[in-house]
Amino acid sequence: MIKPQVVKAATCILCGPVQSKIVARGDSFGYQSADLVRCPKCNLWWIDPLPSSIQIKEFYPPHYYGIENKKFPEYLEIFVRLFCRLRMKKAASLLNPGGRRVLDIGCGRGQSLKILSQYGYECYGTELSAFAARAASSVPQARIFTQSLLDCHFPDRFFDLVLMWHVLEHLPNPKEVIGEIFRILTPGGTLLLCVPNIESIQARLSGRRWFHLDLPRHLYHYSPSALRGLLARCGFHIIRCHTFSIEQGPFGLLQSILNQIGFPQDGLYRMLHRTLPDNTFSFLSRLAQMGIFLISMPLMIWLCGLFSLLGQGGVIDIQAQKPAEARKVRHP
Repeated sequence: MIKPQVVKAATCILCGPVQSKIVARGDSFGYQSADLVRCPKCNLWWIDPLPSSIQIKEFYPPHYYGIENKKFPEYLEIFVRLFCRLRMKKAASLLNPGGRRVLDIGCGRGQSLKILSQYGYECYGTELSAFAARAASSVPQARIFTQSLLDCHFPDRFFDLVLMWHVLEHLPNPKEVIGEIFRILTPGGTLLLCVPNIESIQARLSGRRWFHLDLPRHLYHYSPSALRGLLARCGFHIIRCHTFSIEQGPFGLLQSILNQIGFPQDGLYRMLHRTLPDNTFSFLSRLAQMGIFLISMPLMIWLCGLFSLLGQGGVIDIQAQKPAEARKVRHP
């Protein structure tokens, strides 16, 4: 990343035309026709210009979604399922009395929907990846749509709860999507939203090597104030906002540190994700990375807890609500 002193004219989705600060040139993250820019007013970051829909699809090869419907080895998938179940138990507790209809945007393999369907909820999901959607379609009584939310044309006030778990940063039209969520939520309905925190301590310390930067797949990067502003502009009330995630924060911090000290960029993640050939790392390198992973996680959890107490943890986790007497909000 470069010092954000070079400017270019750009349009922020929150502030309009601005003299944005160029944070990184496209040739540094494999997308040469664009820059990573930052709005000096609200601290929203985005790729400018945004890639086309065809280009975006090329950012997601089949192995991105894992092998045989599993992203990680079974000993890690156990924890993935456990954390997901805990999240969904909490999500279910936020439904209004009588609320039964849930939408998971970017539902992936359908793990969240599987749990919620077991609780007896009426489950819907959207997933653009046909590969991932096939797995989600196996969830009993869940309806999966393989198109964008805007193309689903759900009725007004249709859902009681909408989930977006690390999806918004991938979307080229976040303002339109949040506006659509507001429209299809029932009055008093809840949106649960989580994205990486560009103002986190791990992002500041790691710079271009921050694990959650994930360029060019992450088209937008949010600060807490920018995300709050986006939600408020679309009519939502913020009920809760924190920056701790035991799923995303500790590993993101550890991988960012490994990136900084000379290990291959995101090598541990790609090794655990099984997207690298077996001969990519020597036996000693694999042993070293796994040893660091197992030994350091308690410390990473502690550090992430500390950073979150300072309001600068690795993610932004928000619970937002559509007011019970919601007026119609125009979304230009």
